[in-house]
Amino acid sequence: MKKLLSSIVLTGLLAASLSAFEWGGIFNNNTGFTGSDFAGLKIDQKDTLDLWAKNPLNRTNTQYIAAEGYYKFEYDDTNPDKSISPVSNIVNVSVLKYVLSQELKNKSQLQLSAGRFGFNDQSGYILNQTNDGLQFSYGLTSLNFSVFAGYTGLQNSLSVTIITPDETNYQEQGISIYKLSPAYLPFAANVTLPSLFANQTLNVEALGCIDLLGDNFNRYYATLSLNGNITKIFGYSLKTTVGSINFNDVSNLSSVTLRFTPASFMSIYAEGIYASGENGFLKPFKGITSQKADFSMSEPEYSGLIKATLGCTGIIAKRINLGAQFGVVFDCLTETIEYKGLQYQISGGWNIFSDLQLGFTMSQFIANNADENKTALSVNLALAF
Repeated sequence: MKKLLSSIVLTGLLAASLSAFEWGGIFNNNTGFTGSDFAGLKIDQKDTLDLWAKNPLNRTNTQYIAAEGYYKFEYDDTNPDKSISPVSNIVNVSVLKYVLSQELKNKSQLQLSAGRFGFNDQSGYILNQTNDGLQFSYGLTSLNFSVFAGYTGLQNSLSVTIITPDETNYQEQGISIYKLSPAYLPFAANVTLPSLFANQTLNVEALGCIDLLGDNFNRYYATLSLNGNITKIFGYSLKTTVGSINFNDVSNLSSVTLRFTPASFMSIYAEGIYASGENGFLKPFKGITSQKADFSMSEPEYSGLIKATLGCTGIIAKRINLGAQFGVVFDCLTETIEYKGLQYQISGGWNIFSDLQLGFTMSQFIANNADENKTALSVNLALAF
């Protein structure tokens, strides 16, 4: 009888789990053209099939397992080095995690994530990638606290680029579709006060990245941010990060964003970013995840530059999204600030149906040095299923 009851219970739990199982996917076709000018545009074709799944482990959905992976084919004819094949195939698992989310009696919220998942630092420009690790957060109405620890060495270097020193012991290993990334141990602790005063939010974050390659390239950061609304239609965000390599130097990355929302369907923003170079006692800022700082041909990191941007976004008839931005970029690699160039970008997306979207992007960098000129066009079609 006990065995029969156990079988019935297990069968019921399995049936409940299977009935709540969710899955889906997105097919994405992106056709891009890049060159120094319109006459020299060359094709960069990307086709991606992304699949995801989520399986609750209990009836309240407070515990679940989530997974996501994709296959990407790319034909990139924009590389001037013709010895490199323009064809590449990439397979990657971007998410594979267990999540526990529990609301406690004192109206606090506890959440635990373990496995492979994305992590973004508070500045938005240092660590922005998938990692293998653990994240724990505990939230109250007046205080949120979280800690994170991860490992980068199992990531696919074809999908994410991690910044290493110029001279490194890292050697790419793996197969053609999956190559192991440089091995680092990123970790972070974050404290947020969501209602400090007048609904302003204060955030303090400590972030580190321990080098496992033997390059002695340990990086440490402390970020302070303050954001909120001054009025119903005017908001702001202030962020500053102090960085250091092995605690032997000091660097800085700071940003200020002002946002004006005169209507629910339109927003106007202005943003300024400074990433230190050899500026007085400051040294060049070094992040962890590679990110393009401007639209120029050299695609620099956020280091030794000043960038100011004015932009706007809008929604038409709840189906069409439009955006435009204009910016000016200066180099501050040394004590001298030099004008680098102007850039602009226009973009749009049309939600044809709930599961079908068509988009486009056009950007151009008009540089002081003609070698940095760059024009890019792309058309994107995404189908969800």
